Amino acid sequence: MQAVITGDLVNSSSTSVELWIPNLKSTLNRFGKEKIDWEIFRGDSFQLLIDKEKAFEAAIFIKMIIKEVKHLDVRMAIGIGKVDYRSSTVSESNGEAFVNSGHQFENLKKERLLIKTPSPSFDHRFNVVFSLVNFFADQWSVTEARTLSKAFVHRQSNQKELAELLSKSQSTISATLQRSGYEEIEKVLDLYQQEVKYLEESPKGI
Repeated sequence: MQAVITGDLVNSSSTSVELWIPNLKSTLNRFGKEKIDWEIFRGDSFQLLIDKEKAFEAAIFIKMIIKEVKHLDVRMAIGIGKVDYRSSTVSESNGEAFVNSGHQFENLKKERLLIKTPSPSFDHRFNVVFSLVNFFADQWSVTEARTLSKAFVHRQSNQKELAELLSKSQSTISATLQRSGYEEIEKVLDLYQQEVKYLEESPKGI
């Protein structure tokens, strides 16, 4: 089983493409190879094929990067399932993961992140969790998003080192991370990674 993230940007038409597309491309490159694993299409839409264990990490990091641009946001749907056909481009690949991602993306309304897997119980639990994550993630300021993305990239760094990287005081970094839910996101990431690995073994039972 693999994961497919389908997404598009919110308010991109009112924001210069030069402000966000380099960061989006570099972020997608962190998780795969262009064309084979990810593509940007229709100007502000994208798709990423990724290991299912890394799907939430990729999605929340993309959220951080996009929120670094004022007034910009992103909608995403994670689909997990089998990939029956791999082409030289991700847009021509196919399988359950792509179908689940596409269907769930169409279901996005007020939500900014949803997941669909072979397990309805898994989907229910994590869509509730994701709604809570989105509750504060949607409110991130540009400064909070930048601090979070830097902390995400430099997970082994302490707050003093992060403060030096961002030219901020340690107390400012601490307050920003606490206010923006960094520890809570890490807990959700750990929970997701623990539970998603069992999907293949008992897709209907977890």
